[in-house]
Amino acid sequence: MPVKIDIDLKGNTLGILINGRWYRAIDFGFSNTITPKIYFGKNEHYFDVPKMAIRNLTIGDGSKNYSFPLNEWSGKNVYSSDGDNLGVVDNPVWLIIESYFWAPRFTRGFSEVAGVNFNEAAQKLIMFKSDSLISYDVQRNNLTGQTYQNKCPVPPAFGQKHNQYP
Repeated sequence: MPVKIDIDLKGNTLGILINGRWYRAIDFGFSNTITPKIYFGKNEHYFDVPKMAIRNLTIGDGSKNYSFPLNEWSGKNVYSSDGDNLGVVDNPVWLIIESYFWAPRFTRGFSEVAGVNFNEAAQKLIMFKSDSLISYDVQRNNLTGQTYQNKCPVPPAFGQKHNQYP
């Protein structure tokens, strides 16, 4: 979600653009200069903050812009798009690590033949056996199951060769 914050010291206004809509406020008593401290997450003023991923951060004053891709692999230092070390991050979790080094989120084994399908609209894995239906919600990491009222009388044979059928 693109977010833009505009602080006008001379005009004594602040604006924030979220999803294409501006929200503005006035009369903050700004002086002509400030030394910004930018926080995203826990700090001395806020303790309860949502998880967020930040990328392509740009900070400027109308005449000079600093761009931070925030695509580091490790460490606490933050580099501008020009390669200059201009900041520090406390307790970073660099998301690029998760893209390159995947970790399993869900494992399920069955003692009988089972089928699996993916419901893209609901973002759920659907697993089906002769006696039950199991659903794994990928986004919420939630597993639910439902036993059929009547077990399927024909055993599933997905991708298997069976001698009993011609």
